[in-house]
Amino acid sequence: MVRKVERELQDRRLKNGVKRDFDTDKDEVNAAMKRDLAKAKKRLETETDVKKKHHIEEIIHNIESFLSRYDTK
Repeated sequence: MVRKVERELQDRRLKNGVKRDFDTDKDEVNAAMKRDLAKAKKRLETETDVKKKHHIEEIIHNIESFLSRYDTK
């Protein structure tokens, strides 16, 4: 999910002809990660397959790790 968000930001920047680094987009990335985290937690509650649940838990852990390092708020 992190890579997906970063890729979307990169694509958007290239379309707009703007090149910026991660620091200028921190708020945008953090907001996207928080949305993804909320979606993953909601999906975890409804999922019944054990393998998928484990995969979703890993995703949640990765997002929380990312936010703990980069979240400014």
